[in-house]
Amino acid sequence: MCSGFAFFISLTHYYGFDLAEQIFSSVTTNEEIGNQIENPFSNGANDLPIDEICNTLVKNIEDIIKSESATISASV
Repeated sequence: MCSGFAFFISLTHYYGFDLAEQIFSSVTTNEEIGNQIENPFSNGANDLPIDEICNTLVKNIEDIIKSESATISASV
């Protein structure tokens, strides 16, 4: 690992440190993003509001059922 890094620096001179910093920063940022989205259904501040979504679905399905039963009873 160290010999590879030394070879990389010898090829790119001092720009290699900047490039290595950018690569390290990208990798750690991707790792942190992965940790944040690993469990999207818990109760954290940046998680999906799954309870609200489920409640909305239940309400919409109940409205559809009421609408269908009203249409059926009106046509009979």
